[in-house]
Amino acid sequence: MKKISKKKNKSLTRYLVGGLLMAAIAITFFFLQEKPKSPQELFASNFVLSKNIIEPINKSEEDLNIKELAFYNYEKGYFQKAIMQMEVMFANSNEGYYLFYKANALLKLQKYEEAIRTLKTHQIYNDEFLEQSKWYMALAYLKTNNISESKKILEDLVIQKGYNYKKAKRILGSL
Repeated sequence: MKKISKKKNKSLTRYLVGGLLMAAIAITFFFLQEKPKSPQELFASNFVLSKNIIEPINKSEEDLNIKELAFYNYEKGYFQKAIMQMEVMFANSNEGYYLFYKANALLKLQKYEEAIRTLKTHQIYNDEFLEQSKWYMALAYLKTNNISESKKILEDLVIQKGYNYKKAKRILGSL
């Protein structure tokens, strides 16, 4: 009789250890699983100010013309000044990239609705920043909780393998 009892205890112990192991794995999986992020968290983790490639600054502030000064202020983080100067430069030249950089500055200043309007206008110009403009618009829509518009743009970037399409795919997977 004692042999049967020992066998039952061993079997019971095996089941108990197996059950505890399964519970430990399930708990570990639960805590390691990536939690869905809010649209605001997705914006924050994906927004990076676009680099100035139009007018890289290599001079002192005193030696700059108005175009260079606009980009100098953009690079230095004087976004309000940069926005005003880019508006003047855009009015004088009708170059769409001023709108693109203005919208980036607006995003940095947390003026999301104005940034969206500016990006919409920029996209009419269909210039070399079009794909990036779409990316920043999708992010701005995330920040303003307009998930459906953001998804449309992100899906288009993924399909077209456009600017940051891999990041766009990850964001779509989180929404």
